[in-house]
Amino acid sequence: MIKRLLSLFRGSPPTGFKKPPSSSPQGDDASLATWFTKDEPENPFGVDGFDCYEFVSSMLSTTKDPDIARSFVSLRSTDGQEIRGTLPDDCVEVPCSLSYEYGGETVDGILFKSSVMEEKWDIYLYDNRVYFCRSWTGSLTFVAEITPAEKLLRVSRLWASRSEETAFAVQQVDYLIKSHLYKLQVPHPLPQELQNESKAAALYSFSQYGRICCFGTFENTLGPDILKNTSRTQSNT
Repeated sequence: MIKRLLSLFRGSPPTGFKKPPSSSPQGDDASLATWFTKDEPENPFGVDGFDCYEFVSSMLSTTKDPDIARSFVSLRSTDGQEIRGTLPDDCVEVPCSLSYEYGGETVDGILFKSSVMEEKWDIYLYDNRVYFCRSWTGSLTFVAEITPAEKLLRVSRLWASRSEETAFAVQQVDYLIKSHLYKLQVPHPLPQELQNESKAAALYSFSQYGRICCFGTFENTLGPDILKNTSRTQSNT
């Protein structure tokens, strides 16, 4: 990937959400995720949302389909060369304006590789395009085109399935870059139809983002003030 950036990606612990004791689940399915407003002092984020940290970090992934299990194991040995130069099936191009701190030169290959089934994504870089694949099936879900520019890494367009809501796809790609590459604990986007559904929000969070996620929100996750009182944020517009 990016030589100097790799040390940033892998060399420092996540910052951001730490599970507050007051929101611990009580054993009820409805409490798999607990609602926090942005004004609550226990919430380190500048958005309202569902805390699902304890739930996703305690979950174990299993499948009754032996083909899926074999697929996951087989995909652990691939470097993503097979999807180089391809796009998601029936996709649309989505313009965007994302930027991240950057320094160094690009090196193609694996950016993130799931080590267990509780991690849901494999991410690769080839020819200034980042490929986001589901770890169980290898399905190519997003492709983002990056442009290194001085101290910023810019994403000006991405490709997503035509069935995806485009603004939501941009938020998902932004979240995956921050969480899986920069190792930041930041809010992940949730679909609007899950509002007021704590159980559904928790289950969606784990199925979509795995044990890496911590706090889901229905608000815009691209804003500069997602984290309260922190200097470690990326510039997103």
